[in-house]
Amino acid sequence: MDAFDFDRELLLARRELYPLALKFTENKEDAEDLLQETMIKALCNRNKFDTNANFKGWLYTIMHNLFINNCYLKDNHHEAMDDLPESVLSEFAMENDYDAKEIARTIKTIPEHLRLPFLMSVNGFKYREIAAHTGLSIGAVKSRIFCCKRRLKNLLCDFCN
Repeated sequence: MDAFDFDRELLLARRELYPLALKFTENKEDAEDLLQETMIKALCNRNKFDTNANFKGWLYTIMHNLFINNCYLKDNHHEAMDDLPESVLSEFAMENDYDAKEIARTIKTIPEHLRLPFLMSVNGFKYREIAAHTGLSIGAVKSRIFCCKRRLKNLLCDFCN
């Protein structure tokens, strides 16, 4: 039997996962985004895949979890940046030099792995809830929230100069 070629199998599975993404999202563009997120997540976690396991099942699980996470945030916790909590706006407003849209645009530039725990935190989730939802340790959640805040402060400070 040939050795498992992760990259080749990922490309082959992409064709089979697209109809599933389309079924989840019911929208071509959202399906393409979901598929792309799934491929990126799989590539980032390739070292966690057991070559004796079902590769397509592993990819399906990643896609399903991404879809659920995205829906959960959009539907229940206002991932829409226009609805940022006042605490976020006041923390980064710095003498009213920024409006909410500017802050929202800046937050969107933060990488997803830092932005998600931060947004969940400002929307009232406890560290342990964020950890359970994202699969991170509580220490990693705290670290990512801190890093996100630090990046935001640096990015918003750049607007002043």
